[in-house]
Amino acid sequence: MTTFLTIGNGGLFSFLGIILAVFSGILTYKNKKNSQIEYEYTFTNGELDIDKIIAQARRKEMISIQVSKFTAFGLYDLSVPEETDDMTVVYATDNIMSHEYYADFQHEEYGSTRLIFCPNERMIDNINKFIPKKLRVELKKESELE
Repeated sequence: MTTFLTIGNGGLFSFLGIILAVFSGILTYKNKKNSQIEYEYTFTNGELDIDKIIAQARRKEMISIQVSKFTAFGLYDLSVPEETDDMTVVYATDNIMSHEYYADFQHEEYGSTRLIFCPNERMIDNINKFIPKKLRVELKKESELE
């Protein structure tokens, strides 16, 4: 009844303002909730699967790749060659550069691809077992120089 009195007294704009405020609040809540993003890395028999988990409720498969197809792999720092214009870059990271790794490879769907991600030490050890021998040798040389 109050709503009808408000509209009847020329308060249509007040009523629309309340609806707009409620709608705005709902959108803000959903956006904040959807900005909570985590990445899950699963490594099984040489295959790396990466899923994006949104608001601890929804899971989206991002990419799946055999690590034996890697053409480059290592710590993502300033010495890494820049991405080319035709390269698809897949970010699955928390954006803390000190522990980010990269992997370059050819993907059936994306073509030339660079993956930027944050694996833990155990994951790195497992990846190193399955990457091409040439990359393993390069990584070993780099670690000896440090």
